[in-house]
Amino acid sequence: MKNELRVLLNSEDRAALMRPVNGRGGFQSLLKTLRSNLDGNTLVLDRQLYERALRYVARYGSGGFQGRLRHILEASERIDNDNLRGGN
Repeated sequence: MKNELRVLLNSEDRAALMRPVNGRGGFQSLLKTLRSNLDGNTLVLDRQLYERALRYVARYGSGGFQGRLRHILEASERIDNDNLRGGN
């Protein structure tokens, strides 16, 4: 069974994710992938996608796109994600 993290987004988190994305770079691709994993107000992340998002925020700081993602990652910290981080 695949480990997954289900993040319930508040209206601010969801709005950050849904803002328009222009371009075809790696970060834009990540945001589009995150959107495709949105089920209502719940974002479903597997371990690989969660770790990819963490790398983008850590590497590229607090620019406009990174700020959007930071909202999502902060939301994920509000729930118990030990299984996702430590699971096999």
